[in-house]
Amino acid sequence: MAIVDVRAGNSPPRAQAVIGARPQGTNGDAEALFPQIHADLRQVETRLRQAVHANVPVVPEVFLHTVHAGGKRVRPALALLAAQLCGRCDEAAFDVAVAVELIHLASLIHDDVVDDSVRRRARLTANRVWGNKTAVLVADFVHSLAYPILSRCGDVALVRRLSETVVQMVEGELAQMFNEGSLEVTEPHYFQMIGDKTASLMALACELGAMVGGGSSAQIAALRDYGFKVGLAFQIADDLLDLTGDEERIGKPVGNDLRCGRLTLPLLHVLHNGNAAAKEELLPLICRGDLEVADIQRIRALLDRAGALQHAAEYARGLSSAAAELLADFPDNEARQALEALAAYIVLRTT
Repeated sequence: MAIVDVRAGNSPPRAQAVIGARPQGTNGDAEALFPQIHADLRQVETRLRQAVHANVPVVPEVFLHTVHAGGKRVRPALALLAAQLCGRCDEAAFDVAVAVELIHLASLIHDDVVDDSVRRRARLTANRVWGNKTAVLVADFVHSLAYPILSRCGDVALVRRLSETVVQMVEGELAQMFNEGSLEVTEPHYFQMIGDKTASLMALACELGAMVGGGSSAQIAALRDYGFKVGLAFQIADDLLDLTGDEERIGKPVGNDLRCGRLTLPLLHVLHNGNAAAKEELLPLICRGDLEVADIQRIRALLDRAGALQHAAEYARGLSSAAAELLADFPDNEARQALEALAAYIVLRTT
């Protein structure tokens, strides 16, 4: 696929050096991606596992099933690195890191119920193992734990911003759900939805990390904007993987967005900016009720020929570069280098 060629090898040299330090045999998760905060992320992992206690044993069982699936821990890493970049990474920064990851993990469980997903990260989803009712209730339980953890920081503004962001995430998910199967979605609609459902939490992780790290108002704003742009690029890359990824490598079926009737950036580019022939070929395919593997492969080939995959990859790269530029006024230290590397990695990832 052309998309692989477009995205490979274009990160800044320093970012390539950091990403290239990934140990062989790892799955690209947190320890490999953030060597600068390896020990800190280990501590976050321990705190996550200790955070969930309940009188009903199924609660920690479902939660640990989700935690043990792994993950890049991008959001807690963003919080810790933002705090470090602003000069102070203490107990409050760890509380922020754990709180934002609890919100993220709860949202993953909810998403799998909404999407009726079977697999995530190469293992059965919680809803498949325990059923939808249990999965939803455990996700609610996990979500509720983030607020008392964050309140330990002693600043009500942090809790308020978390609450506002959760509202934004839910609005994004609802907008996505109600627009499934609609051909009225435009690129501005798409960016609003992914900004709300994905980028908002990454922006919050950076914002809260900067706040507890002692950042100035300008630094907090810059890091919040950095996180938002990284979040947009992350979701575009994720949508591309859903079209072009290898099922065994990404750990879940490809083509899920197509099957749900979601119009992501490559499809929107053909529908609104592509040539008439490509649009005419695409429309009957995406309007089918039940897409087969062959249909998805045909759509992917069509998008490739139309340059839509390349367009989306280039857009994500532009966001990545713009995010890195927001760090220019910060000290050139390990935390900044890690954030620059993360922005580059977002558009290079294959899982």
